[in-house]
Amino acid sequence: MDQNTAATPHRLRRTLAASALLLTLGAAAACGQAGSDASGAQSGSPAASSPAGSPSDPAASPSSPMPKPSMPKTSPEPTPTTPPAPGIAVGEPDPSGKLPASSYWVNGQRLTVVFYGGICEKYGLKLDESKPGTVLAKVVVTEPVQPGTSCAAVAKQQEVAADLKAPLDGRTVFDQGTMQKLTPVPGPDPVGGPKY
Repeated sequence: MDQNTAATPHRLRRTLAASALLLTLGAAAACGQAGSDASGAQSGSPAASSPAGSPSDPAASPSSPMPKPSMPKTSPEPTPTTPPAPGIAVGEPDPSGKLPASSYWVNGQRLTVVFYGGICEKYGLKLDESKPGTVLAKVVVTEPVQPGTSCAAVAKQQEVAADLKAPLDGRTVFDQGTMQKLTPVPGPDPVGGPKY
């Protein structure tokens, strides 16, 4: 073997290794440009899919530096000072702890209000009759769920009642938490069907 023949396998190996390295770097750089380039060309055309400086680019010389692959920019983390507001799904209790009443009926001096609340708590009704012409009704939790007790987080329509100090006699009933006027209804359905 002469000197030229012995050196050929080493040169061939170096050339193949350099080509493989350039192809790997070109592929890594092209990963971030798969959809389209800056001019809006689609990635299906050969000119758009080959980044500048890749081995398939005829204009690039072997001595030109390869562009560094760009990392996608990440959005900054949300600040902990402004927590996102929780969403309330249908049938889910109000996370603020308020239990707004929706309607009421009166039987003598017994005022009953209708509200939506969790199925595991026990509720009571507080009445404020201090303002003339109005009654403020507030649904409160009297027995919360015991810690460690398993309970489904489901709200259902419930009723709670309290005795008025004087007959309603045309006074307007408001929910104390929302200050919305409650709708009077005829009362419970004696056979247990839909009420409203």
